[in-house]
Amino acid sequence: STRKESSAASDVYKRQVDTPIGVAVPGNWDKHTPSKSGIGFGTYYTTIFIKDSLKEQLSIEVPEISLAYKLYINDDLVGQVGKPSSSKDQFFGKLHHQIYDLHVKDTKQLNIIFHVSNFEHASGGLWYTPKIGYRSDIRSRSQLNKTIKLLIVGCIIIGGIFQITIYFSRREERFGLYFFFVSCALIMLFMSRGDMPIMDLFPNSSWQTLKKMVYISLFLIAPLNGLFLGELYKKYFNHYLLKVFLFIGIGLSIFTIIVSPRLSHPLVFPVNYYNLIIGLYLLLSLIHI
Repeated sequence: STRKESSAASDVYKRQVDTPIGVAVPGNWDKHTPSKSGIGFGTYYTTIFIKDSLKEQLSIEVPEISLAYKLYINDDLVGQVGKPSSSKDQFFGKLHHQIYDLHVKDTKQLNIIFHVSNFEHASGGLWYTPKIGYRSDIRSRSQLNKTIKLLIVGCIIIGGIFQITIYFSRREERFGLYFFFVSCALIMLFMSRGDMPIMDLFPNSSWQTLKKMVYISLFLIAPLNGLFLGELYKKYFNHYLLKVFLFIGIGLSIFTIIVSPRLSHPLVFPVNYYNLIIGLYLLLSLIHI
């Protein structure tokens, strides 16, 4: 259900902005804040006009937003994640993928307002685009995506358990151990991104934990894949180079565990290119097999 709030309450952020600024969605507001960083607060506003009568009620799917928000539809408070505020002292950050049902079947216009604030992460704003559609379509698509993801995770778990069993029975063949580590990294990535299935199991997980899981998996997947392939095809890979890749990934992961995600977030973009380099090296080595 929705809670009615006055337009003054839903307009609290807009009253503090002299000149509205257009910010692309999806994207971040980092270049638009006075400090040129992700720290700050703002209001996203748009209007949707409905020409034809609706066949059924609508829903809105809201991916993770950095780092807290309130959502208003036609001045009704529809949903909230974390505690957005224009004050750092009253702010509480949280990440969650949510679907909100809207009770607007007879309306011809949707005024959509997101009040967003971020005082902890390096990047703020609507990272992904919210989606509006018929309730059955939104929920069935979300359930299908989550089911597919969980099936993939299940297959990875089965494969990881099978490979670690091989390792325990034949310790000299370490590819099973490396595959198990690859499986763990992939599971962390799948469970903590997108619709975040891990939140169904641990709904009180902090945003710091979720982001650290994502970053650590990104830092380790490529080097661990290198070790796995290097163990399978030993004579085709430079094992010293594979260990260098791994030590760099472990170092970045330790750094991520120790510090706030705000500090480790800038590493993600260059690491994507680093993983691409590792992938190309592995691919070129496999071509010679």
